[in-house]
Amino acid sequence: MRPLTAVLALIAILSLWPTGTEAALSDAWRSLPASLPSDSIPQFMRILESRGNRGADAAGAAFALGQFHFARGEYAQASSAFSRAAGRSGGNDRGEVRYWAGLAHLALAQPTEAREAFEEASRSALPRRALARLGVAQALEAEGRAPMALDELRKLLAGDAGEAGPAALTAYASLAERAKRPDDARQARARLLREYPASVEAARLAALPLVAAKPAAAHSNAVNVQIGAFSDLARANALAESARRAGFGSASVDQRPSGPGRIAMYVVRLGGYADVMEARAALDKAERTLGVSGQVVTR
Repeated sequence: MRPLTAVLALIAILSLWPTGTEAALSDAWRSLPASLPSDSIPQFMRILESRGNRGADAAGAAFALGQFHFARGEYAQASSAFSRAAGRSGGNDRGEVRYWAGLAHLALAQPTEAREAFEEASRSALPRRALARLGVAQALEAEGRAPMALDELRKLLAGDAGEAGPAALTAYASLAERAKRPDDARQARARLLREYPASVEAARLAALPLVAAKPAAAHSNAVNVQIGAFSDLARANALAESARRAGFGSASVDQRPSGPGRIAMYVVRLGGYADVMEARAALDKAERTLGVSGQVVTR
């Protein structure tokens, strides 16, 4: 396609605003040949925006310009363009623009502005509503309000999280671990693998390298990893089974010696390992894959 033809095609698809704009623009960007400098495209878009005054054409041009800058990693310019597009839009159109503005603010490390944009987007009837709520949680975490972010994710996951589900579950598991809630983290990861097995997040979780246990050398002490201690044998067995499914074939449940007035405790262990360094590597992997906390035990 010749440069002029490509630019004219780019101009023509603005009439699709907002329906179909993103896909059409993506095709148009790819159709632009190397002979047309990419830096000239924003100039054309700004001309279209100025000619549209405050109408839908101007909003569409500003929105397209914002997406162009965003794709190039020019987040400040993208944020400015999205701001102009939002000022010329209303209803669901404005909600779509505000969603993209939230992404730009996150990239600029402006969490408060991002949260406000995502909250507005989530109040419109958008297919991206769940993604906007995920954005609110991400912004809250970036603001240092992890408990509120965790609660936001909990509410999102209690309903239909849609395409935001895998990322929301991954974020929830991470925050739950930091909040010392290993059971919640483990359940989130299990749900991710169960409900979104084809997602990128599930593939990453399943692809984590696993540490295989080796018998301890006869002349050395056995080194184990303790990942849980329960008064309920059923809970201990459930964690050991989860560990075995995750690749820790040596997982076992041992009863800690008890005496008069002492409650019987059931300890879940991994091992033994040849040395402390190997055991620590196993513990690190167990904490990530199972959402547990534990300790290395030499005996």
